[in-house]
Amino acid sequence: MWYREELKTRAKNAIGRNYWRCVLVALVLMLFVSTDYNSNSSSSDNTSSSDTLLEDLYDPALYDPDHISIEIGDEAEADTSGMFSEYGWMKYPLRIGSTLLYSTLPLVRGIWLLLQTAAGALITVGLVLVALVCSILVTPLLEIGGCRFFMDNAWADSQRTPVRCDLLLSAFHNGSYWNAVATQFRRKLFLFLWSLLFVIPGIVKSYEYCMIPYLLADFPNLPPDEAFRISQEMMDGNKWDTFVLDLSFLGWELLSSVTLGIAGVLFVNPYQYATKAELYLVLKEQHRL
Repeated sequence: MWYREELKTRAKNAIGRNYWRCVLVALVLMLFVSTDYNSNSSSSDNTSSSDTLLEDLYDPALYDPDHISIEIGDEAEADTSGMFSEYGWMKYPLRIGSTLLYSTLPLVRGIWLLLQTAAGALITVGLVLVALVCSILVTPLLEIGGCRFFMDNAWADSQRTPVRCDLLLSAFHNGSYWNAVATQFRRKLFLFLWSLLFVIPGIVKSYEYCMIPYLLADFPNLPPDEAFRISQEMMDGNKWDTFVLDLSFLGWELLSSVTLGIAGVLFVNPYQYATKAELYLVLKEQHRL
């Protein structure tokens, strides 16, 4: 049996031992694990500016011989009818050239827009592929490293023993990289498939599998089947209490929103991660792992 107040008190004490390190690790987790990729609006701005440039190039008045102004000496003839009558030999070449340029501008504009569209599509596909690869090979291991950091921070004694921030990268060099990737991928895939059925089963399974990153941080060579089995056993009878524990942070989440995320970075996010680490340690002790 465990109590929310006791876990949260332990979490606050653990954060106080290595406050700024906890803030830094929680910030990295918030940026790379808990948030979605935002689209950049700069491409639309570039497109609009290039379209404006092409519209200027496509202005018929710029290529109509009746509007052409040619400087002769120090004087500029705004009315080209006199110039064409006086310099008749220039009339037809200018008219033919301007007509050819005027007629080819739609084709040039079309090619330019096509190239823009193709480049935009390639960039979008490339970004999606990079995000997909990172979501499989990078962010799940950062999540495990974050669990490792907050677990070690919870174990630290009251003498404010510093916990290394490089524990965030522990899953990348502990010799079980591909085991962690395979287990985390399987977990995310199962959660996605369960969420396709109904919302409630997806939520239930998310709590059933929530101890897997902590198990991988604690036992890097744990096989995927064992990780799923142990997490299910640990959360058996604890899913509802863990759900209520998450609900108890709603007030803090509201404070984070009111302060434009400042409270979240400086306290709320480290508080939540530290509390979940304390929960894992309690459940681990109860199941004698």
